[in-house]
Amino acid sequence: QRQGREAALIYLQLSNLLVLRDTLGVFRADRVASELHALLGSELPAGIAHGRVSNDGFVALMTRCSAKEALRKVEAIQDTIHQHFFDVEGRTTRCESVATVMALGKDAGDNLEDLIDCTYAGILDLLSERGDRRASIYKPPAAPIQMGNAELNLDSLQSEGLLRLLYQPVVSLRGDAGEYYEMTAVLQDADGSELDCKQLAAGMLDDRKGSKFDRWLLFNATKQLAAKRADGTDTRLIVNVSPSCLRDGDFCNWLGVSLSAAGLPPVALSLQLDESDVKVAVHQAGRLFSELNKLGCGTGLNNFGSFEDSAEILKHSGAKAVKVRATNQESGVIDDKNREALKRVLNETVPSSTTTIVSHVASAATLATLWQLGASFIQGSYLQGPAPEMAYEFAEIA
Repeated sequence: QRQGREAALIYLQLSNLLVLRDTLGVFRADRVASELHALLGSELPAGIAHGRVSNDGFVALMTRCSAKEALRKVEAIQDTIHQHFFDVEGRTTRCESVATVMALGKDAGDNLEDLIDCTYAGILDLLSERGDRRASIYKPPAAPIQMGNAELNLDSLQSEGLLRLLYQPVVSLRGDAGEYYEMTAVLQDADGSELDCKQLAAGMLDDRKGSKFDRWLLFNATKQLAAKRADGTDTRLIVNVSPSCLRDGDFCNWLGVSLSAAGLPPVALSLQLDESDVKVAVHQAGRLFSELNKLGCGTGLNNFGSFEDSAEILKHSGAKAVKVRATNQESGVIDDKNREALKRVLNETVPSSTTTIVSHVASAATLATLWQLGASFIQGSYLQGPAPEMAYEFAEIA
Protein backbone atom coordinates (compact mmCIF):
# COMPACT_ATOMS: atom_id res chain seq x y z
CA GLN A 1 0.00 0.00 0.00
CA ARG A 2 2.77 2.44 0.89
CA GLN A 3 4.41 1.67 -2.45
CA GLY A 4 1.30 2.69 -4.36
CA ARG A 5 -0.08 -0.80 -4.83
CA GLU A 6 -3.82 -1.34 -4.51
CA ALA A 7 -5.13 -3.03 -1.38
CA ALA A 8 -8.48 -3.72 0.21
CA LEU A 9 -9.82 -4.81 3.59
CA ILE A 10 -12.59 -7.41 3.84
CA TYR A 11 -14.89 -7.66 6.85
CA LEU A 12 -17.07 -10.78 6.91
CA GLN A 13 -19.72 -11.25 9.60
CA LEU A 14 -21.41 -14.50 10.62
CA SER A 15 -24.93 -13.11 10.46
CA ASN A 16 -26.83 -16.01 12.03
CA LEU A 17 -24.69 -16.44 15.16
CA LEU A 18 -27.62 -15.75 17.50
CA VAL A 19 -29.69 -18.43 15.74
CA LEU A 20 -26.79 -20.88 16.05
CA ARG A 21 -26.56 -20.14 19.76
CA ASP A 22 -30.28 -20.78 20.18
CA THR A 23 -30.16 -24.10 18.32
CA LEU A 24 -26.71 -25.43 19.23
CA GLY A 25 -25.79 -23.65 22.44
CA VAL A 26 -23.13 -21.00 23.09
CA PHE A 27 -20.06 -23.25 23.00
CA ARG A 28 -21.05 -25.29 19.94
CA ALA A 29 -21.92 -22.07 18.11
CA ASP A 30 -18.45 -20.75 18.93
CA ARG A 31 -16.91 -23.92 17.48
CA VAL A 32 -18.88 -23.34 14.28
CA ALA A 33 -17.46 -19.81 14.14
CA SER A 34 -13.95 -21.22 14.62
CA GLU A 35 -14.52 -23.68 11.78
CA LEU A 36 -15.79 -20.82 9.62
CA HIS A 37 -12.55 -18.96 10.33
CA ALA A 38 -10.56 -22.00 9.20
CA LEU A 39 -12.68 -22.29 6.05
CA LEU A 40 -12.15 -18.60 5.28
CA GLY A 41 -8.38 -19.06 5.58
CA SER A 42 -8.41 -22.03 3.22
CA GLU A 43 -10.33 -20.06 0.59
CA LEU A 44 -8.06 -17.00 0.64
CA PRO A 45 -4.95 -16.75 -1.52
CA ALA A 46 -1.73 -17.91 0.13
CA GLY A 47 -0.01 -15.31 2.28
CA ILE A 48 -3.10 -13.17 2.88
CA ALA A 49 -3.28 -11.94 6.48
CA HIS A 50 -6.60 -12.72 8.10
CA GLY A 51 -8.08 -13.14 11.56
CA ARG A 52 -11.14 -13.41 13.77
CA VAL A 53 -11.73 -10.03 15.43
CA SER A 54 -14.94 -10.72 17.38
CA ASN A 55 -17.41 -13.52 18.12
CA ASP A 56 -18.92 -13.14 14.65
CA GLY A 57 -16.42 -10.97 12.78
CA PHE A 58 -13.53 -11.91 10.47
CA VAL A 59 -11.16 -9.74 8.44
CA ALA A 60 -8.73 -10.27 5.59
CA LEU A 61 -6.17 -7.82 4.21
CA MET A 62 -6.07 -8.23 0.43
CA THR A 63 -2.80 -6.91 -1.00
CA ARG A 64 -2.23 -6.15 -4.69
CA CYS A 65 -5.99 -6.23 -5.08
CA SER A 66 -8.62 -3.62 -5.95
CA ALA A 67 -11.86 -3.31 -4.03
CA LYS A 68 -13.81 -4.77 -6.97
CA GLU A 69 -11.49 -7.78 -7.15
CA ALA A 70 -11.78 -8.27 -3.39
CA LEU A 71 -15.56 -8.08 -3.64
CA ARG A 72 -15.63 -10.82 -6.30
CA LYS A 73 -13.37 -12.92 -4.10
CA VAL A 74 -15.46 -12.54 -0.96
CA GLU A 75 -18.66 -13.28 -2.89
CA ALA A 76 -17.11 -16.54 -4.09
CA ILE A 77 -16.07 -17.33 -0.51
CA GLN A 78 -19.62 -16.62 0.68
CA ASP A 79 -20.98 -19.08 -1.88
CA THR A 80 -18.66 -21.71 -0.47
CA ILE A 81 -19.63 -20.85 3.12
CA HIS A 82 -23.35 -21.01 2.43
CA GLN A 83 -23.06 -24.39 0.72
CA HIS A 84 -20.84 -25.88 3.42
CA PHE A 85 -22.21 -28.16 6.16
CA PHE A 86 -20.59 -27.61 9.54
CA ASP A 87 -20.59 -30.64 11.85
CA VAL A 88 -20.37 -30.08 15.61
CA GLU A 89 -20.72 -33.08 17.94
CA GLY A 90 -22.98 -34.92 15.54
CA ARG A 91 -25.13 -31.91 14.70
CA THR A 92 -25.06 -30.31 11.26
CA THR A 93 -25.72 -26.68 10.46
CA ARG A 94 -25.03 -24.00 7.88
CA CYS A 95 -23.71 -20.47 8.20
CA GLU A 96 -24.98 -17.22 6.74
CA SER A 97 -22.82 -14.17 6.23
CA VAL A 98 -22.64 -10.57 5.11
CA ALA A 99 -19.45 -8.82 4.03
CA THR A 100 -18.08 -5.42 3.11
CA VAL A 101 -14.93 -4.42 1.28
CA MET A 102 -13.12 -1.13 1.74
CA ALA A 103 -10.42 0.12 -0.61
CA LEU A 104 -7.20 1.12 1.13
CA GLY A 105 -5.83 4.15 -0.64
CA LYS A 106 -2.65 6.05 0.08
CA ASP A 107 -4.46 8.17 2.70
CA ALA A 108 -6.02 5.22 4.54
CA GLY A 109 -3.55 5.37 7.43
CA ASP A 110 -1.73 2.58 9.24
CA ASN A 111 -3.95 2.05 12.30
CA LEU A 112 -5.45 -1.38 11.65
CA GLU A 113 -8.04 -1.08 14.42
CA ASP A 114 -9.39 2.14 12.91
CA LEU A 115 -9.49 0.57 9.45
CA ILE A 116 -11.38 -2.47 10.77
CA ASP A 117 -13.86 -0.24 12.62
CA CYS A 118 -14.41 1.77 9.46
CA THR A 119 -15.01 -1.35 7.36
CA TYR A 120 -17.42 -2.66 10.01
CA ALA A 121 -19.46 0.52 9.54
CA GLY A 122 -20.15 -0.82 6.06
CA ILE A 123 -21.62 -3.98 7.61
CA LEU A 124 -24.06 -1.84 9.61
CA ASP A 125 -25.05 0.06 6.46
CA LEU A 126 -25.56 -3.21 4.56
CA LEU A 127 -27.71 -4.69 7.34
CA SER A 128 -29.79 -1.52 7.57
CA GLU A 129 -30.86 -1.97 3.93
CA ARG A 130 -32.83 -5.12 4.86
CA GLY A 131 -32.31 -6.26 1.27
CA ASP A 132 -30.91 -9.36 -0.41
CA ARG A 133 -27.36 -8.10 -0.89
CA ARG A 134 -24.81 -10.19 0.98
CA ALA A 135 -21.71 -8.15 0.10
CA SER A 136 -20.86 -4.63 -0.98
CA ILE A 137 -18.04 -2.14 -1.38
CA TYR A 138 -18.12 0.41 1.42
CA LYS A 139 -17.14 3.98 0.69
CA PRO A 140 -16.48 5.78 3.98
CA PRO A 141 -17.71 9.33 4.50
CA ALA A 142 -15.76 12.18 3.01
CA ALA A 143 -12.94 13.83 4.92
CA PRO A 144 -14.01 15.39 8.19
CA ILE A 145 -15.74 18.72 7.97
CA GLN A 146 -13.43 21.44 9.24
CA MET A 147 -15.34 23.50 11.78
CA GLY A 148 -13.25 26.03 13.66
CA ASN A 149 -16.41 27.98 14.43
CA ALA A 150 -19.13 25.39 13.78
CA GLU A 151 -22.08 27.79 13.75
CA LEU A 152 -20.41 30.28 11.41
CA ASN A 153 -19.21 27.63 8.97
CA LEU A 154 -22.53 25.81 8.85
CA ASP A 155 -24.44 29.05 8.38
CA SER A 156 -22.07 29.98 5.55
CA LEU A 157 -22.51 26.61 3.88
CA GLN A 158 -26.29 27.02 4.12
CA SER A 159 -26.26 30.55 2.69
CA GLU A 160 -24.12 29.33 -0.22
CA GLY A 161 -26.62 26.58 -0.97
CA LEU A 162 -24.14 23.80 -0.20
CA LEU A 163 -25.87 22.72 3.02
CA ARG A 164 -29.63 22.29 2.65
CA LEU A 165 -32.33 21.46 5.17
CA LEU A 166 -35.06 19.35 3.59
CA TYR A 167 -38.52 18.36 4.83
CA GLN A 168 -40.46 15.25 3.83
CA PRO A 169 -44.10 14.71 4.87
CA VAL A 170 -45.08 11.79 7.08
CA VAL A 171 -48.78 10.97 6.66
CA SER A 172 -51.02 9.11 9.09
CA LEU A 173 -52.93 6.00 8.01
CA ARG A 174 -54.98 6.15 11.22
CA GLY A 175 -56.62 9.56 10.93
CA ASP A 176 -54.16 11.56 13.05
CA ALA A 177 -54.95 15.24 12.63
CA GLY A 178 -51.38 16.53 12.94
CA GLU A 179 -49.12 17.53 10.06
CA TYR A 180 -45.85 15.64 10.39
CA TYR A 181 -42.54 16.20 8.60
CA GLU A 182 -39.10 14.63 8.85
CA MET A 183 -36.16 17.01 8.53
CA THR A 184 -32.75 16.00 7.26
CA ALA A 185 -29.61 17.83 6.20
CA VAL A 186 -27.80 17.30 2.90
CA LEU A 187 -24.32 18.67 2.14
CA GLN A 188 -22.88 18.94 -1.35
CA ASP A 189 -19.34 17.55 -1.29
CA ALA A 190 -16.37 18.94 -3.16
CA ASP A 191 -16.81 16.38 -5.94
CA GLY A 192 -20.50 17.26 -6.35
CA SER A 193 -21.86 14.24 -4.53
CA GLU A 194 -24.27 14.66 -1.63
CA LEU A 195 -23.78 13.53 1.97
CA ASP A 196 -26.82 12.88 4.13
CA CYS A 197 -27.21 13.62 7.83
CA LYS A 198 -25.64 10.35 9.00
CA GLN A 199 -22.64 10.70 6.68
CA LEU A 200 -22.18 14.30 7.78
CA ALA A 201 -22.07 13.31 11.44
CA ALA A 202 -19.67 10.45 10.70
CA GLY A 203 -17.36 12.90 8.96
CA MET A 204 -16.89 14.84 12.20
CA LEU A 205 -14.18 13.11 14.14
CA ASP A 206 -15.11 14.07 17.68
CA ASP A 207 -18.26 14.36 19.75
CA ARG A 208 -17.74 18.09 20.31
CA LYS A 209 -18.14 18.81 16.59
CA GLY A 210 -20.94 16.29 16.19
CA SER A 211 -22.83 17.80 19.12
CA LYS A 212 -22.45 21.30 17.69
CA PHE A 213 -23.84 20.03 14.41
CA ASP A 214 -26.85 18.47 16.19
CA ARG A 215 -27.51 21.70 18.08
CA TRP A 216 -27.23 23.74 14.89
CA LEU A 217 -29.75 21.42 13.23
CA LEU A 218 -32.17 21.64 16.14
CA PHE A 219 -31.80 25.41 16.43
CA ASN A 220 -32.82 25.77 12.78
CA ALA A 221 -35.51 23.10 13.16
CA THR A 222 -37.19 24.84 16.09
CA LYS A 223 -37.00 28.19 14.30
CA GLN A 224 -38.65 26.83 11.15
CA LEU A 225 -41.19 24.81 13.11
CA ALA A 226 -42.23 27.82 15.20
CA ALA A 227 -42.73 29.87 12.03
CA LYS A 228 -44.83 27.10 10.48
CA ARG A 229 -47.00 26.61 13.58
CA ALA A 230 -47.62 30.36 13.76
CA ASP A 231 -50.26 29.96 11.03
CA GLY A 232 -52.34 27.79 13.36
CA THR A 233 -51.44 24.31 12.06
CA ASP A 234 -50.52 21.47 14.41
CA THR A 235 -47.22 20.84 12.62
CA ARG A 236 -44.76 18.42 14.18
CA LEU A 237 -41.19 17.71 13.17
CA ILE A 238 -38.94 14.64 13.32
CA VAL A 239 -35.24 15.50 13.34
CA ASN A 240 -32.43 13.01 12.74
CA VAL A 241 -29.54 13.52 15.15
CA SER A 242 -26.09 11.95 15.44
CA PRO A 243 -24.80 9.57 18.16
CA SER A 244 -22.75 12.47 19.54
CA CYS A 245 -25.83 13.62 21.44
CA LEU A 246 -25.66 10.37 23.44
CA ARG A 247 -22.52 11.69 25.11
CA ASP A 248 -23.59 15.34 25.40
CA GLY A 249 -24.45 15.64 29.09
CA ASP A 250 -26.14 19.04 28.73
CA PHE A 251 -28.06 18.18 25.55
CA CYS A 252 -31.56 17.81 27.04
CA ASN A 253 -31.23 20.92 29.21
CA TRP A 254 -30.13 22.90 26.17
CA LEU A 255 -33.01 21.51 24.12
CA GLY A 256 -35.56 22.40 26.78
CA VAL A 257 -34.32 25.99 26.84
CA SER A 258 -34.37 26.15 23.03
CA LEU A 259 -37.98 24.90 22.88
CA SER A 260 -39.07 27.47 25.47
CA ALA A 261 -37.27 30.26 23.62
CA ALA A 262 -39.03 29.27 20.39
CA GLY A 263 -42.40 29.03 22.14
CA LEU A 264 -42.80 25.40 21.10
CA PRO A 265 -44.50 22.61 23.06
CA PRO A 266 -42.03 19.69 23.39
CA VAL A 267 -44.61 17.33 21.86
CA ALA A 268 -44.10 19.12 18.53
CA LEU A 269 -40.54 17.78 18.23
CA SER A 270 -39.29 14.19 17.90
CA LEU A 271 -35.65 13.13 17.79
CA GLN A 272 -34.62 10.10 15.77
CA LEU A 273 -31.42 8.06 15.98
CA ASP A 274 -30.28 5.35 13.58
CA GLU A 275 -30.77 1.86 14.99
CA SER A 276 -27.16 0.94 14.15
CA ASP A 277 -25.93 3.81 16.37
CA VAL A 278 -28.22 2.80 19.21
CA LYS A 279 -27.19 -0.87 18.98
CA VAL A 280 -23.65 -0.05 20.09
CA ALA A 281 -24.76 2.38 22.83
CA VAL A 282 -28.06 1.01 24.12
CA HIS A 283 -27.67 2.21 27.71
CA GLN A 284 -26.69 5.73 26.66
CA ALA A 285 -29.62 5.83 24.25
CA GLY A 286 -31.95 4.62 26.99
CA ARG A 287 -30.86 7.46 29.28
CA LEU A 288 -31.20 10.06 26.51
CA PHE A 289 -34.62 8.83 25.37
CA SER A 290 -35.82 8.69 28.99
CA GLU A 291 -34.86 12.36 29.48
CA LEU A 292 -36.44 13.34 26.16
CA ASN A 293 -39.66 11.48 27.00
CA LYS A 294 -39.80 13.25 30.39
CA LEU A 295 -39.28 16.55 28.59
CA GLY A 296 -42.26 15.69 26.39
CA CYS A 297 -40.44 15.15 23.08
CA GLY A 298 -40.92 12.15 20.84
CA THR A 299 -38.17 9.57 20.36
CA GLY A 300 -37.57 7.16 17.50
CA LEU A 301 -35.28 4.65 15.79
CA ASN A 302 -34.53 5.05 12.09
CA ASN A 303 -33.78 2.09 9.78
CA PHE A 304 -35.37 -0.22 12.33
CA GLY A 305 -35.44 -4.01 11.95
CA SER A 306 -31.88 -4.34 10.68
CA PHE A 307 -30.69 -6.78 13.35
CA GLU A 308 -31.73 -10.07 14.89
CA ASP A 309 -31.96 -8.37 18.28
CA SER A 310 -33.93 -5.33 17.08
CA ALA A 311 -36.71 -6.10 19.57
CA GLU A 312 -34.21 -5.93 22.45
CA ILE A 313 -32.66 -2.73 21.10
CA LEU A 314 -36.12 -1.14 21.01
CA LYS A 315 -37.03 -2.40 24.47
CA HIS A 316 -33.89 -1.16 26.20
CA SER A 317 -33.71 2.15 24.34
CA GLY A 318 -37.26 3.12 25.27
CA ALA A 319 -37.95 4.68 21.86
CA LYS A 320 -41.61 5.49 21.25
CA ALA A 321 -41.50 5.16 17.45
CA VAL A 322 -39.66 3.22 14.73
CA LYS A 323 -39.19 3.81 11.02
CA VAL A 324 -38.79 0.89 8.59
CA ARG A 325 -38.42 0.65 4.83
CA ALA A 326 -41.41 -0.60 2.83
CA THR A 327 -39.14 -2.31 0.30
CA ASN A 328 -35.63 -2.21 -1.10
CA GLN A 329 -36.80 -2.77 -4.66
CA GLU A 330 -36.41 0.19 -7.00
CA SER A 331 -39.94 -0.38 -8.32
CA GLY A 332 -41.34 0.20 -4.84
CA VAL A 333 -43.38 -3.00 -5.11
CA ILE A 334 -43.95 -4.95 -1.90
CA ASP A 335 -43.61 -8.60 -2.92
CA ASP A 336 -44.37 -11.60 -0.72
CA LYS A 337 -40.88 -11.57 0.80
CA ASN A 338 -41.09 -7.86 1.68
CA ARG A 339 -44.59 -8.35 3.05
CA GLU A 340 -43.48 -11.13 5.39
CA ALA A 341 -40.49 -9.10 6.56
CA LEU A 342 -42.71 -6.08 7.25
CA LYS A 343 -45.30 -8.25 8.96
CA ARG A 344 -42.65 -9.71 11.23
CA VAL A 345 -41.32 -6.27 12.19
CA LEU A 346 -44.67 -4.50 12.56
CA ASN A 347 -46.62 -7.30 14.23
CA GLU A 348 -44.01 -9.28 16.15
CA THR A 349 -40.93 -7.16 16.82
CA VAL A 350 -42.70 -3.90 17.66
CA PRO A 351 -45.14 -3.61 20.60
CA SER A 352 -48.62 -2.32 19.70
CA SER A 353 -47.98 0.85 21.73
CA THR A 354 -45.07 1.86 19.46
CA THR A 355 -45.72 4.24 16.56
CA THR A 356 -44.57 2.77 13.24
CA ILE A 357 -43.52 4.78 10.18
CA VAL A 358 -43.01 2.97 6.88
CA SER A 359 -40.76 4.85 4.46
CA HIS A 360 -39.99 4.46 0.74
CA VAL A 361 -43.66 4.10 -0.20
CA ALA A 362 -43.65 4.56 -3.96
CA SER A 363 -47.21 3.74 -5.09
CA ALA A 364 -50.84 3.76 -4.00
CA ALA A 365 -50.96 -0.01 -4.44
CA THR A 366 -48.95 -0.46 -1.26
CA LEU A 367 -51.29 1.57 0.99
CA ALA A 368 -53.85 -1.19 1.56
CA THR A 369 -51.07 -3.65 2.41
CA LEU A 370 -49.50 -1.28 4.92
CA TRP A 371 -52.85 -0.44 6.49
CA GLN A 372 -53.60 -4.15 6.93
CA LEU A 373 -50.18 -4.69 8.50
CA GLY A 374 -50.94 -2.00 11.06
CA ALA A 375 -48.54 0.77 10.00
CA SER A 376 -49.23 4.07 11.74
CA PHE A 377 -47.67 6.46 9.21
CA ILE A 378 -46.24 6.35 5.69
CA GLN A 379 -43.56 8.34 3.90
CA GLY A 380 -42.10 8.23 0.40
CA SER A 381 -42.08 9.47 -3.17
CA TYR A 382 -45.75 8.49 -3.59
CA LEU A 383 -46.57 11.40 -1.27
CA GLN A 384 -43.64 13.77 -1.84
CA GLY A 385 -39.87 13.64 -1.73
CA PRO A 386 -37.71 15.85 0.50
CA ALA A 387 -38.38 19.53 -0.21
CA PRO A 388 -36.91 22.84 1.05
CA GLU A 389 -40.20 23.92 2.66
CA MET A 390 -42.98 22.38 4.76
CA ALA A 391 -45.70 22.93 2.18
CA TYR A 392 -47.37 19.55 1.62
CA GLU A 393 -51.18 19.57 1.22
CA PHE A 394 -52.16 17.02 3.85
CA ALA A 395 -55.80 17.24 2.82
CA GLU A 396 -54.88 15.12 -0.24
CA ILE A 397 -54.55 12.02 1.96
CA ALA A 398 -57.38 12.32 4.42
